[in-house]
Amino acid sequence: MSGNAEMAPDILTIIVTWNKKNYVLSLLESLRAQSFPRHRLDILVVDNASTDGTKEAVEERFPGVTILVNEKNLGGTGGFNRGFEYVLGCKPDRYKYVWLLDNDVVVHRDALLRLVDVLDSHPSVAACGSTMMQLDFPWRINEIGAFVDLMNGRLILNRHMFEIPAWQGMDVDALKDMELPPLSRFMPDCPDMLDVDYAAAASLLVRESVVREIGKWKDFFLHFDDVDWCLRIRTEIKKRVVVSTRSLIWHLSAHAKVPTWVHYYDTRNMLYVVKSHGKIFELRNVVYRFLKKSVFYFLIGKPEIAGLILDGIEDFLQEKTGKADIKLPWPYRELDHGDDNPLIQKDVFRILASPTVNFWSTGLHKAVTEWRESRPGGKVDVLSKHGHAPVYWIPDQGHLFMPSLKAGKMWWLIRHFRNYPLVIQSDYAPLLILPLLGKEIMCLNDYGYSIRPAPSLQQLARLVRRCIGLRQRLEKEKRPCKNCTFNG
Repeated sequence: MSGNAEMAPDILTIIVTWNKKNYVLSLLESLRAQSFPRHRLDILVVDNASTDGTKEAVEERFPGVTILVNEKNLGGTGGFNRGFEYVLGCKPDRYKYVWLLDNDVVVHRDALLRLVDVLDSHPSVAACGSTMMQLDFPWRINEIGAFVDLMNGRLILNRHMFEIPAWQGMDVDALKDMELPPLSRFMPDCPDMLDVDYAAAASLLVRESVVREIGKWKDFFLHFDDVDWCLRIRTEIKKRVVVSTRSLIWHLSAHAKVPTWVHYYDTRNMLYVVKSHGKIFELRNVVYRFLKKSVFYFLIGKPEIAGLILDGIEDFLQEKTGKADIKLPWPYRELDHGDDNPLIQKDVFRILASPTVNFWSTGLHKAVTEWRESRPGGKVDVLSKHGHAPVYWIPDQGHLFMPSLKAGKMWWLIRHFRNYPLVIQSDYAPLLILPLLGKEIMCLNDYGYSIRPAPSLQQLARLVRRCIGLRQRLEKEKRPCKNCTFNG
């Protein structure tokens, strides 16, 4: 940033949090290390009624930070809107820029300085986001902004999974304080600034005048609220949304998270985005894709996720917004050992595991070893495919070989249908065929497990009937929502 540091613009940073005290304290500590002049930066923390002592901890360690506490959890949408209300309550010339930050990101020391450089140098740019690296793989790009595929209801992450070989093996604590070269050194076709449809509010610097002109976020509770806002900036005031490839943050990648209840919000809120910014045939196509997606989740042994997707479509058609009352029947728990080992608690002597389950990272290796010691003669099989090398995880494991030819699969399925008391499915790479082979399913990831009964054919029939009903409702109405305004 050129010029005297005393002339740097006043900036308000808004951080929204809920029960993530340690993350917030770490982020606030990192803001002290920003190369942008600290005395020109105000910080506002909006606490969504946390119960982990966030307010008290922030007040004790960072007395200069302003903290607003909501009476209840209003989600990311309500939290940032509370921050916007704070901005709008100030004099119009109090702040030049507003910096939106997720509570669980790690920011490079020059992150804000680079964002300010862009907005200072480009009057046509309304908002500038940071390049998001992956916290679990710090040398890997998660996104440099994104584009919105309205036809299919999805985000296309820009430069997703591109790796910086020179940073491989380095941790975030080292990278965030280093003088890093431009990404163009590693990607020749990567300029310092890229125009995009949307930049995540994980780190987004926006002009204060834009906040006043566009207004607050729509009441999505969480997810896609910042997507809709960026699209509104581009369509309503005809300003640019860009991403700086010089401003870096690190955020936990989507691959490391196993989505459950957020499927409801992802479904419902994406439909609102398509409704507001797309055409009616695009909206119908997205609804059909979500209907198919619900059937997929049912077939991999997650009927609760299938139901949440259909609930999202249903509530969209009924124009519901805000927070939904979501209760999942099979919660996830940490995979314990010893007497709390869930395999030992189950009265089973045969287990079938997916070849995509990582026995080591999930802790399953230890759990299975304990189970076999308590069940002499207990057998663990791993699903394998004829013609492919079988996967080995433990000594004396067996293999269930699946035919590679389609002609033999039906007879094979009939022979092994519900043949195993328990099958273990990977949340990261689920197999469609696996739930048909067991009476119960353990869904497993690196953070925990959930055991549920295998879905029945009667449940599948009910799901299909519900899908048909929603599709018929959509086809009967020229406008799926009473207040829809489509572009054509």
